[in-house]
Amino acid sequence: MSADEIAALFKPGPLWRVERGTIVADVAPTPAQCRVELPEGRVISAHGAAVAGTYVDVLTDGSTARLLSPVRAGGSWSRTSGQSVGSGSQTTITWTTEGLDTHGFLTPTSGTVTIPAGMGGLYAITAQLDAAAPLGGRCYAQITAAGRIYRTPFTSPGEDLVSVSATVPLASGDTISVAMYHASGSTIAFKGALDVYRVSY
Repeated sequence: MSADEIAALFKPGPLWRVERGTIVADVAPTPAQCRVELPEGRVISAHGAAVAGTYVDVLTDGSTARLLSPVRAGGSWSRTSGQSVGSGSQTTITWTTEGLDTHGFLTPTSGTVTIPAGMGGLYAITAQLDAAAPLGGRCYAQITAAGRIYRTPFTSPGEDLVSVSATVPLASGDTISVAMYHASGSTIAFKGALDVYRVSY
């Protein structure tokens, strides 16, 4: 082996580093790739998929990149005092107690969660509602996320706990709300909890 060949074995490779960027709208041709704009304005291709406008961390050597696991984003809220829901009336639930809110997703006492700037991605949403009395008629819980509706099948009479969940791709500015419907014949108070967390870009 020549001296040049030996030297080539020890030649340093590209320097990999972590950088923060923003997914741009012009998505690459394959679903497993996207384009990321770095702080200096340079746009590079990255392995992985994400919603345009999302802030991402990438491992890059300057010419190619790979998306790193997303920063935890989301929150947990609850309603500890009963909210009255009239029979035959679909009512949006408002949340009175914050357990965790990583980036200001929900305004206190509001029924609407809003995805903050740069926090787009795939979100797991779970709501659980607890009635103060057994429900005497059909009922359902409903998640509305970015205008799309996710609803439990009608629950049989006699139930007092109703839950609904969905995993939904959401972009910055998209909203999430939870509503309750029952046909018990009289007003019933509901407590409950809502969890919204990003599971991937």
